[in-house]
Amino acid sequence: AEKWVEVRRWQNTTEAITQIKEAGFRVLVTHLEASEPLTSFDWTQPTAIVLGNEREGVSEEAVKLADGCIRIPMVGFVESFNISVANSLVLYHAYRRQGFHGDLTEEQKLILKALMYLRHSNMNEPVIHELLDRELRKTQPSAGL
Repeated sequence: AEKWVEVRRWQNTTEAITQIKEAGFRVLVTHLEASEPLTSFDWTQPTAIVLGNEREGVSEEAVKLADGCIRIPMVGFVESFNISVANSLVLYHAYRRQGFHGDLTEEQKLILKALMYLRHSNMNEPVIHELLDRELRKTQPSAGL
């Protein structure tokens, strides 16, 4: 999966959240205090989610810089999930709530595929163009039909 995910690293939380916001994303952090249930947010807009670990949560700096704080509704005595479970629940909820707004057009898929081919292969550019042309022909209706 690491071949298909773009990873970026920042020097600190402020730099990360600032650049994410400049790219047009709303930033939400998971937090138990002063938070709204994740069901109350509009997930059709571009959103970055900051998750903290079970013990320490997210930093106060992240909370201050965020556009909002979310919590996963829970029952019983447990106050938190481990980070992988919390991440899965938030992403699944966001996916379900956005409907088809998160789907890519065929052109967007081809562009992403081209970028991934260029980043993660030793193929030369003409070979990549040929592969993408084949993909494009698959998505276009045949002239004979």
